[in-house]
Amino acid sequence: MTPAVIASAPGKVLITGGYLVLERPNAGIVLSTNARFYAIVKPLYDELRPDSWLWVTYYNDISNFTCTSSLIPISIMNRPCFIACPFSRPYRVIVLSTEINGDFLLLSGESRNPFVEYAVQYAVAAAYATLGNDKKELLHKLLLHGFDITILGGNDFYSYRNEIEARGLPLTPESLASLPPFTSITFNSGHSNGANSKPEVAKTGLGSSAAMTTAVVAALLNYLGVVNLSSYSGAQHLENLDVVHIIAQTVHCMAQGKVGSGFDVSSAVYGSHRYVRFSPEVISSAQNAIRALPLEDVIGDVLKGKWDHERTKFSLPPLMNLILYHCTHYILRIAAVDYIRWIASAPGKVLITGGYLVLERPNAGIVLSTNARFYAIVKPLYDELRPDSWLWVAYDNGISNFTCTSSLIPISIMNRPCFIACPFSRPYRVIVLSTEINGDFLLLSGVSRNPFVEYAVQYAVAAAYATLGNDRKELLHKLLLHGFDITILGGNDFYSYRNEIEARGLPLTPESLASLPPFTSITFNSGHSNGANSKPEVAKTGLGSSAAMTTAVVAALLNYLGVVNLSSYSGAQHQENLDVVHIIAQTAHCMAQGKVGSGFDVSSAVYGSHRYVRFSPEVISSAQNAIRALPLEDVIGDVLKGKWDHERTKFSLPPLMNLLLGEPGTGGSSTPSMVGAVKNWQKSDPHKSLDTWRQLSVANTTLEHQLNLLSKLAEEHWDTYNGVIYSCSMHQSDKWIEQASEAVSLEIVKALHGARDAMLNIRCHMREMGKAAGIPIEPESQTQLLDATMNMPGVLLAGVPGAGGFDAVFAVTLGDSGNNLINAWSSHKVLALLVREDPRGVSLENVDPRTNQITSGISSVRIG
Repeated sequence: MTPAVIASAPGKVLITGGYLVLERPNAGIVLSTNARFYAIVKPLYDELRPDSWLWVTYYNDISNFTCTSSLIPISIMNRPCFIACPFSRPYRVIVLSTEINGDFLLLSGESRNPFVEYAVQYAVAAAYATLGNDKKELLHKLLLHGFDITILGGNDFYSYRNEIEARGLPLTPESLASLPPFTSITFNSGHSNGANSKPEVAKTGLGSSAAMTTAVVAALLNYLGVVNLSSYSGAQHLENLDVVHIIAQTVHCMAQGKVGSGFDVSSAVYGSHRYVRFSPEVISSAQNAIRALPLEDVIGDVLKGKWDHERTKFSLPPLMNLILYHCTHYILRIAAVDYIRWIASAPGKVLITGGYLVLERPNAGIVLSTNARFYAIVKPLYDELRPDSWLWVAYDNGISNFTCTSSLIPISIMNRPCFIACPFSRPYRVIVLSTEINGDFLLLSGVSRNPFVEYAVQYAVAAAYATLGNDRKELLHKLLLHGFDITILGGNDFYSYRNEIEARGLPLTPESLASLPPFTSITFNSGHSNGANSKPEVAKTGLGSSAAMTTAVVAALLNYLGVVNLSSYSGAQHQENLDVVHIIAQTAHCMAQGKVGSGFDVSSAVYGSHRYVRFSPEVISSAQNAIRALPLEDVIGDVLKGKWDHERTKFSLPPLMNLLLGEPGTGGSSTPSMVGAVKNWQKSDPHKSLDTWRQLSVANTTLEHQLNLLSKLAEEHWDTYNGVIYSCSMHQSDKWIEQASEAVSLEIVKALHGARDAMLNIRCHMREMGKAAGIPIEPESQTQLLDATMNMPGVLLAGVPGAGGFDAVFAVTLGDSGNNLINAWSSHKVLALLVREDPRGVSLENVDPRTNQITSGISSVRIG
């Protein structure tokens, strides 16, 4: 089944250029905001329905909003059809089709949403105009499965002052923030235009139609394969944005019935900038041509047209904030430009090759980043300085329904007494206040702590002092004097919720997982104790939560403090910024763990999926020694200048292959203790252990080679590759050779078998190593599960990731075969997780993830 795509696009505020921006060469400054529209595109059916035909329907998804919807006759694919138009949010557009014959959606009717209608038409037309014949078959299949498009508009686009006043609440941002995300729209009565009267939505003027159009167009173009917005860097990304911009501008103008200036759509695509409009002829010529030419040809010409708009990078200077007021009684909007708040996210990982070997150079491991993400939100604690404040840290419990006895731990910060209260819940906050910076740094101590967060804060501030010039130190001091408010959120996929699902009487399925609210409170394993220092043990899925959390906090802080700028996703400067985040996150993570690990988990959290060879441990261990004698600023400065000799090679799974994770429910494993046991075995039997490692290294390299070969074959022979993968996805591996009819297809099948054989060898050597070391690297229960998994139709690989043990198992499936595997796992009490490969590493987010009521099982694409 084709994965869903989520695209979001921001609202705008034009601060200069009103009216003038309508004519060239006048410019306007447009700021994008944190108010966003979302479009979710996914297939309507898992399988084709022979009785389906093309139609569109909008239906009310808000149960507490009463609306009389009227059915409007329209013409689609020369068949009668209806659109039911409710005035509520969210609503859905559903498109079903069993044939594509070159015609497109020619919609008519009095009560419509033309922005969505044209977005669907022109995105499909763009696919036909740009995709080669080798991709048309896949396009047809996507269209035959239908679209299910859900559209969500953030509250900031609409006015809720009447609702706030009706509740007796004050006109404050806090009252706005108390409303649920995507609250039903309030309508103004008394607006009429003869027979075509309709409710008028009360809006705030942030460009809702432009943001909605852009989000829908971006999601559809990405879903249909016209663009790939999952990459945030390079010339290709800008070309993709240009395609989104052209289609969104054309759609928006057609829906409005006029060629506007386009600054609102431009901001929705590119973000804040200085804008000079395009020449109107580039669209008006299309308006004329559309009456005579097929839509596919018209859109093809528009894409090739002379788009002469000008766009220059612009943002407000640091420490300046945009505030919107709603007259008459001045209600402060929370839809402000977030130049003083930074949200960073970092992914979890799955190590599919290199377990244990990756601890030593020059052994390599293949690590896949996932769609499970940690988020860190950094903002100033105070808008104004407080003369009575001083440096302290506090964690406060953000989960009202979780009872926890928090203990206050004395610590030393800036030579003043202080406390940390440590609740075991999510989300929690770290709050840092300061009235002076004197070169000392946060020297934290205590029995019950979160050392990953503590070291992340320490080392990020130290990095700022070590790297920023004197001309920027004053600004740094001001930022620190305002204090930090850091909120940390970990996606559900990092934690185990099978006990909660079973307690609710729900089946062990991904759908049950998806029904949980985002950032659900953590489930703890009881009975774990270590004397006086006993604490709850969190049930995890083994995706590297500490590495993802550390990286997200470090990235958000470094961006906030001006050490790096992660808002740009291209060029050498971006890579340098990522390298700084990587070094500080690796150092903080190692210090918090009390040892210098291999670092593949942090590397994946920063850079995404890749082939990894570890750095020399001395680059950090030397800092561990120096920190006792030198100021932290100097130590971190030396670490940043150190010889980081890790190796990173681009890698991702071949096309049409999917990563799945299954949680058997047999507990979890302690990676440090298992690694310790393997090291003891190496010391006690160096000859045997060296031989095992050599054989394991060969198997790892073979698997890597076969997967890279499959990627190469897909690129060079797409049609054949697509057909072989589709055929093999429906058969067990012993029948795959029968799907090869000529030389290229035979080479593809041989590579598939080569990858399987390499994985079987890896598993064999891992079991031998576990038996010799006296630890369950692949326990018998996991062996039975993995053998059964690899015997399923369409399953290429299955194994225990990383250090192995009783954590989640992984599988790599071909085509759509994953659905059958998920069902088989569920019948054997194995919970299939919502985790998939997502090659994206650390990144900045434009929206607070708590406002996004979307499950982590759907891939995310951000626009603008």
